[in-house]
Amino acid sequence: MTISRKYWNWTIGLASISLFGGAIATSSFAAQAQVIPDTTLGSENTRLTTTNGNYQIDGGATRGQNLFHSFSQFSIPRGSGAYFNNDAVNILNIISRVTGGSISNIDGLIRANGSANLFLINPSGIIFGPNASLNIGGSFIGSTASSIKFADGSFFSATTPSAPPLLTINTPIGLAFGLNPGNILVRGAGNNLSFNPVTYTIETNDRPVGLMVSPGQTLALLGGDVTLEGGNLTAFGGRIELGSVGAGSLVTLTPLPPTSPSTGATIWALDYTGVDNFQDIRLAIAASADASGEGGGNIQVVGRRVTLTEGSAILALTLGAEAGGTLSVRASEVEALGSAVDRLFASGLFTSVQVGGTGKAGNLTIETDRLLLSDGAGVVADTFGSGDAGNLTVRATDIVELIGTIPDDRLPSGLFASVNPGATGNGGNLTVETARLRVVDGAAVATGSFGSGKAGSVTVRATDTVELIGTSPNGFYPSGLFTSVLPEATGDGGNLLVETARLRVVDGAQVSSETTGFGKAGDLTVRATGAVELIGTSHDGQFKSGLRALSTSDLAAGSLRIETLSLTIENGAEITVSSTGLGSAGKLTVYADSILLSNSGSLSAETKAGGGDINLFASSLILRQSSNITTNAQGKATGGNITINADTLVALENSDINANAQDASGGKVTINTQGIFGTQYRPASILDTPESDITASSARGAEFSGTVTINTPDVNRVSGLVELSQNVVDYTGLINQTCFSRATRSRFAFTGSGGLPNNPYDALGGWYSLARVSGMGGVGEQNKPFANAPVPSFPLSSPVTIEEAQGIVVTPDGRTMLVTSNQMSAIASAHNLICHSS
Repeated sequence: MTISRKYWNWTIGLASISLFGGAIATSSFAAQAQVIPDTTLGSENTRLTTTNGNYQIDGGATRGQNLFHSFSQFSIPRGSGAYFNNDAVNILNIISRVTGGSISNIDGLIRANGSANLFLINPSGIIFGPNASLNIGGSFIGSTASSIKFADGSFFSATTPSAPPLLTINTPIGLAFGLNPGNILVRGAGNNLSFNPVTYTIETNDRPVGLMVSPGQTLALLGGDVTLEGGNLTAFGGRIELGSVGAGSLVTLTPLPPTSPSTGATIWALDYTGVDNFQDIRLAIAASADASGEGGGNIQVVGRRVTLTEGSAILALTLGAEAGGTLSVRASEVEALGSAVDRLFASGLFTSVQVGGTGKAGNLTIETDRLLLSDGAGVVADTFGSGDAGNLTVRATDIVELIGTIPDDRLPSGLFASVNPGATGNGGNLTVETARLRVVDGAAVATGSFGSGKAGSVTVRATDTVELIGTSPNGFYPSGLFTSVLPEATGDGGNLLVETARLRVVDGAQVSSETTGFGKAGDLTVRATGAVELIGTSHDGQFKSGLRALSTSDLAAGSLRIETLSLTIENGAEITVSSTGLGSAGKLTVYADSILLSNSGSLSAETKAGGGDINLFASSLILRQSSNITTNAQGKATGGNITINADTLVALENSDINANAQDASGGKVTINTQGIFGTQYRPASILDTPESDITASSARGAEFSGTVTINTPDVNRVSGLVELSQNVVDYTGLINQTCFSRATRSRFAFTGSGGLPNNPYDALGGWYSLARVSGMGGVGEQNKPFANAPVPSFPLSSPVTIEEAQGIVVTPDGRTMLVTSNQMSAIASAHNLICHSS
């Protein structure tokens, strides 16, 4: 971008200055005058001299470095000028008010001496025509405030004019608004900006400067609704303030040190702390606000609703070695829509380091409830020079919507942070924090490197949903989130992080980290507390919906990591970490409770240069309808490895898991699961079956095949099952039926602290107490027929025949007995004897 010499033309209207030295105006001319002093300053009233429609303003009340003027009307017709003839050395602030209740129409020149700041307040409103211009050394603050507040608590009011003794020598500290703040309108012929498709620069040479202050100074417009209809505001390397507030507001004026000590002029910034009642700001018909300069100036825009349409723009471009300032927009709603009539330039906000610039560009920040960019409009932070680009940050409490492209599809809407061709500076980071992000019809959120500088990272945090839908109408641009290294670029790509509750990518939209140049691609990470849904392709099939970490060059692709509760890949959608060049493919890692691939959904890591492993961790993994998981390798590359850790793995309807190679060894497939259904390993000699297959083959032959390992629990589902006996044991014969047991309600119980073994042939686990196992008897000693029976002993050297116990009996006093069949017969006999004898 080349800055026109118009930025330095501070001699506008100087040829007519001599006209102000003419005779005192006649009474008849004064009656027709548009600049009319009032009489509220008494003996210090403003005095007016007119010559050929030009006005020289003298007099006024001087207090310290403040000069006060008061007018009943203040309008300047086209071709006319108003010259504040102030003391160029001692006056720092010229403070003017309009008290008559009529709107100020300014379509001519306003001029002042020295480096004095000029304040103009008119509660009824201010209109700047297309020929309005400024020639002042300091800052200009135009406002529809009702009064100016000073540090001592006094006010210079346009609605209740004060007498001279109330005027103050203090510095102004605020602008106070009444019950119905007037509006501010700036008209002009448009900005004549264009976008150079070869150099990617913004061409500003033909841009009219419009209302312009001296370099490094503040140009502030603060009122009710503030509108620029083709109008242009310029503060070369300075500060532009656009503010729209409602009734009863008090906006603080904050003095800042001058950018140049030689001027001595104060720079003013506006502070809206405590203001909660805002109105609207609108830039239309190719309007512009430009604070570009050697270091790039500061721009602050604050209102309820801020809109830019028809190629309107706000710019803070860094041209030299100084650091750029901040471009900040804060409003409940921010919208940038469409392009200029000739479609050569789209509406938007721009900070960048221009060609030859070495200073770091300023940051670009938007704070809003809702942000809408459509029809090619953009928010851009980039670099064309050796200076680093600034960061681009959007914070939207409700939603960010990015929709479509410029009408001829040449330029997508979106948020962009780039390192442009020839740039050596690094790109800035791009951050979106919102509840919902919606990107549709070819719009994008993207960082990229076209040069040797490293691209910035993309971070998207959405507490609710990230939704990416479709492509541009001509099918050229997929909607999505992107970090890229473009052809011929040597800078590395940035990382891409998405954190949300739900990610939905459909109809050909994509989330992608890619290198097609000579820099490495960044990593892609998705964390979703709910679901990740990837569904379908573009209408022409050119783009598959999905997540991609790709390399088509000699540099490595990035890795891709997904952490979510549920992952769904359907209808041709894909997740891939492929490399089609000489760079290695990245690694794909997925952590999910459930993973579903259906109707040709795929997880792939195709490679020509190695790498490309896939690691899956899930409770359930289901593949259906020709879906697949592949790490196939072409050329001399070894097939990538697939590792699956899932409680259950189901693959149906010709859904395959492949780690094949073309001219090298196949990869390794390792599956750790509790159960695998519908698929099985196929050796190299059996491929491409209509069934669901697991393969790790090589086109070179079986000896180059990879390995397939399937680890399941030690259960043989065939040999591990036994047929149950048809002779069911009658448990009633195992229950103590003595008179005593009936009296004490004996019961039959199986107890133990262990569980069933994994295999019927394994021993029972757990521990069982045998401390109280004994013979069976009655309640007293005399009723224990086995109480005094001798306990047999067996010498260790004697052969012992052990008979398996057939039952467990619990005595009435709580003791437990393991019994054999013979003992059961004895117990039955004892039962009869006891019951009969009783």
